[in-house]
Amino acid sequence: MRSVLPFRYVAWSLALLVLPGCREPLMGSWELVDISWGDLSSSETYAAPAGPGGSSDACVVTERFEGELVIDDLDGDDMEGELDLFLRIDESSCGGAVSSDRATYDVEAEREDTDEYELDIRDFYRFDCERDGAELDCRDDDGDDWVFERSD
Repeated sequence: MRSVLPFRYVAWSLALLVLPGCREPLMGSWELVDISWGDLSSSETYAAPAGPGGSSDACVVTERFEGELVIDDLDGDDMEGELDLFLRIDESSCGGAVSSDRATYDVEAEREDTDEYELDIRDFYRFDCERDGAELDCRDDDGDDWVFERSD
C-alpha cells in the first residue's frame, strides 16, 4: 500500500504539468506582429547615382524588423526569458549589399493581474502587457505599442 501512494502523487503532479491550461499563460514563444512606430517590413525604390556610362539603375532597399519573445523559465511567481530583435537591410540591384543587426535582451516578467504583466527588458524598455488569448499587447516606456502573437 505504501508504494502506491507516492506513485499517485507523482502521477497527479505530472498530469497537472501537461494538461492544457495548467501552465502560466505567458510561458512560451511570442512572435512580434505589429509595432505602432513603423512597419515591420518596408521597401523603397530610388535612382542610383549615374555610373561611368551615364546610366542609372533603380535601387530597391528592403528593411525587415523581426522579434521573438520567449518566456521559458518559471520559478515560483518569477518568470524569465529573452527578447530577440533582428533588423535586416537588403539593397538589391544596387550592389546587393545586405546588413543585419541582432540584439538579445534578458526579460523578467511579473503577473500584475489576470492576463496583465509587467516585463522588465534589461537594457531596453519596460513593457506593460495585456494578454488576450493568443495575442499579447504591450506598451513600452515611450508609449509605443508592440503586438506579439503566440508562436508555439
